[in-house]
Parts: sequence; C-alpha cells; structure tokens
Amino acid sequence: MKFFTSLMVVLVISLIAGSAFAAENVDPDNDGSQYAFGANLGWLNAEPLGDDGPGMMLQLSTIYGWLWSANSGWISLSCQNTGSCDMVDYGVTHDSSGNLSGYAWSPNIGWISFSCANTDTCNDIAYGVQVDLSTGDVTGASYAANAGWLTFSCETSGSCANIQYSVKVDLGTFSPVIFQDRFEG
Repeated sequence: MKFFTSLMVVLVISLIAGSAFAAENVDPDNDGSQYAFGANLGWLNAEPLGDDGPGMMLQLSTIYGWLWSANSGWISLSCQNTGSCDMVDYGVTHDSSGNLSGYAWSPNIGWISFSCANTDTCNDIAYGVQVDLSTGDVTGASYAANAGWLTFSCETSGSCANIQYSVKVDLGTFSPVIFQDRFEG
C-alpha cells in the first residue's frame, strides 16, 4: 500500500507541477481522433487538456504521456511521467514496427497490458495494440484485470456502425532527433 501511496503522490505532484514531457502527438488532423473506449471505464482521452497537453506521445521505441478517463482518472504510459522509475520501472514500448507492448499504470485500476506477450496468454487469447506506420491509426486492445478491455478504434470493437472513435498519432514527430532531444536535451 505504501508503494501505491508514494506512486500516487508522485503522480499528483507531476501533474500539478507540469511534466517535462508535456507534448503529445495525438489527433494531428484535429478531427477528434483521440478517444479509446473501455466498456467498464467509458471514454479514454489520449489528448487530455488539448494540443501540447500531457497526452500520449508515441516515439521510436517508447510511449510516454497520459490517458484520461472521467471514470478512472489518469493513466500513466511510462514511469518517466512521474519520475518513479527508480521505484517501479514500467512503460508502454514501441518496437519501431508498429507493435506496442509493456504496461501502463493507473492508481485506480492497476496495470494495463498492451500485449498478450506481456502475460504469456497469446495461445489462449491474442491481443495487442498496433500503430499503422503509414497512417498513424492506432488499433487493437489492451487489457486491465480490474477494468477489462480498452479498445483504440471502433474497428477493433466492431462498433463503427453504431459509434465511430479512434486514436491517431502524427508520424511526422517520429524522428530520432526529436526522440533524442526529448530525453537528452
């Protein structure tokens, strides 16, 4: 419990003070392509607080930033957001080919797995989140034991006939120089 309390304190302080990673590359066309959905959580916003806010930032080998859910609060995509990597090293990674893996963390719903490879369940149930490197469209599903499935597009959930939603990233921010500057400069 002490660990979770410490993580929550670091999370709140970093949100109030502003994160060093305060840029995002979600919804480049400003058409609302910033929402994922969880049946038990509702909408998750990958671009909370608008352009240049603390939203999801996809880079060559990692993802950092935040998702926001009105029902579960802030979801951290990397321990770098909170400066908590010394206490617990976690994060969503990108293999530079469009496949995401690793874990996100929410103090209210716990760990969120971005690939069945994290949990050795691919033979039983295959899931994962991918980024189309030609369009920037994010598809697939992640899983949280305490919240269920989180889908990143209506195509994944099969709900496009009823409601359309998606997350899209700007691939123009996908450069080694930006990545290097972000963490070294």
